[in-house]
Amino acid sequence: MDWLKRMNEALAYMEDNLDGEMSIGQAAQIAACSPYQFQRMFSYIADIPLSDYLRRRRLTRAAFDLQSGEKVLDVALRYGYESPTAFNRAFRTMHGISPSAAKKPDTALKAYPPITFQITIKGAIEMNYRIVEKEAFRVVGIRRKEEAAPELVEGVKMVESEDIIDELIEGDEKAVYLFVHEENDADHYYMCVATDKPAPAGTHEIIIEKHTWAVFPGKGEDTSVDEDVAKTYKRIHTEWQPASGYDWAADIEMEIYSPDKTYEIWLPVCKK
Repeated sequence: MDWLKRMNEALAYMEDNLDGEMSIGQAAQIAACSPYQFQRMFSYIADIPLSDYLRRRRLTRAAFDLQSGEKVLDVALRYGYESPTAFNRAFRTMHGISPSAAKKPDTALKAYPPITFQITIKGAIEMNYRIVEKEAFRVVGIRRKEEAAPELVEGVKMVESEDIIDELIEGDEKAVYLFVHEENDADHYYMCVATDKPAPAGTHEIIIEKHTWAVFPGKGEDTSVDEDVAKTYKRIHTEWQPASGYDWAADIEMEIYSPDKTYEIWLPVCKK
């Protein structure tokens, strides 16, 4: 598959540049997607954030270099650490010992091998979806930066407990959970509602442009809703998208939750 080939070529590029000027943008270009999409796909497929994976690979290579007799300062600079102190802290976190101790023989260290993506033949489990054409719409709600998202998203309870969101909901409208990559590389989560009402104090409004959306329904039956959503995202990126004939069209994800543990994931797509 072209998708699989591109992703592995992007991984090879990053591996070749662990000790140099690596660009996530260049890796994403090789994978034929945006930097946002590349990092999101990687984390869903590999079950680890891209930044953590690269850190582990660099510190794995750093340990090999130290055992070969290289100086701590040289190795620290090679793998992007501005000071021996920062390198020492990161090295201890992963390996449990200092970089200088790693130079001694008979020292226990950790190694994280490079990742490659492969096709795995699985059981024929159906995956429900639909393609929806939706005009541009306006949402109003609470915005948080990505790192604050765990405080914002605690399943359906968070939706139900937000008085501002409740005031904006009309009729059968449901609260929407958005992840948006915005200008200046700022990633934000929104807990919001599609509405024409004025934005209350302390809230933000955003216009979601017209898109074709791939919509994936799900239900957290045997696991929590959050765990089931994560599994659905992984299936979307590893099973549905590579064979669908669609590419991702914008750096945005939309999730709609219901009190009965059902949900829908909306992703903007375009024909390849």
